[in-house]
Amino acid sequence: MKRIPVQNTFLQELLEIWSEVNFCDQIRTEQQFLEQPIWHNSLIRIEDKPIFYRQLFLCGISKITHLMKDSRNFLSLEELINTYKVRVMPLKYFGFISALRHHYNANFPKEPSDTDKPSAFLETFVKSDKGNEVVYKKLLSSKSSAPVKSQTKWKNLIVCDGWIPDWGVAYGLAAHCTKSTKLLNFHYRILHRILPTNVLLTKIGLKQDPNCTFCSNSPESLIHLFWYCMNVETFWENLIERLKEPKLVPRNYPKQITVFLGLRPDTSTFSLQLNFCFLLARHYIWCCKTSNKTPRLQSFTMVLKSQFYIESYQTRENSKKWQPLLPILTTN
Repeated sequence: MKRIPVQNTFLQELLEIWSEVNFCDQIRTEQQFLEQPIWHNSLIRIEDKPIFYRQLFLCGISKITHLMKDSRNFLSLEELINTYKVRVMPLKYFGFISALRHHYNANFPKEPSDTDKPSAFLETFVKSDKGNEVVYKKLLSSKSSAPVKSQTKWKNLIVCDGWIPDWGVAYGLAAHCTKSTKLLNFHYRILHRILPTNVLLTKIGLKQDPNCTFCSNSPESLIHLFWYCMNVETFWENLIERLKEPKLVPRNYPKQITVFLGLRPDTSTFSLQLNFCFLLARHYIWCCKTSNKTPRLQSFTMVLKSQFYIESYQTRENSKKWQPLLPILTTN
């Protein structure tokens, strides 16, 4: 108080007594903080000196609450000008607000919040040996959305077989039995129903005949092309008979449409081999459709052999997958 130039001795002593009685070196509540006087307050300092801005004082600003937009946020420079119709230098005002924030933080230290703690993702990323995979899954979960339209169509088309969709398993089926990007991409396209069948090509005006490429008796939808077409049905039956020879499937192996179409995996003893064969067979059927050829078991066996040679040269890890299939590959 001695720094305030007051000529009257009585008034000087009165101000000193008032200051001593009202001085509080610690603010205990936010309301007490808001009611703090701004000017000549030894707790609010710039360059280690209490402050007094006559221009703001004459506008009626005397307490911290006069500069608050709400209980936690100060008025911006624009809001100050609009509220009090006063002009003030931006740097001067920002320095002033910075001093008030410092005063607030000194009395109410910020408690660690959940956002200040390392996130579960960060902890997982640091501990993981496959950081790229963790980041990929995180980005996938935040940006991807379920293809509800295609899932609903599949559920409406397949009402038998006691099928309860598990789309996470269905989408990952191909990746568990092959690393071929060609087959992975094909599996994605068939599950998302984005293969250009004759029905679709007719709708967009690229074809005039929507009927099946193989039988020409029914519209070529996905489910007809890969299951109900009589030529494809014969192909599946011949494939199952061939798989019975090395005892990869039992004699009474059930023909489940969801397994053959890749909507759910086979879970038998040789599930790895069967899921791969059915995936490759679906791709073979599609290749036959695009080249206007009827699917035949003998041609498919050649495709299977070709895939075996490709994967055998790539890595030795595929021996576990291919060992049970060798009898089929060596049979004429």
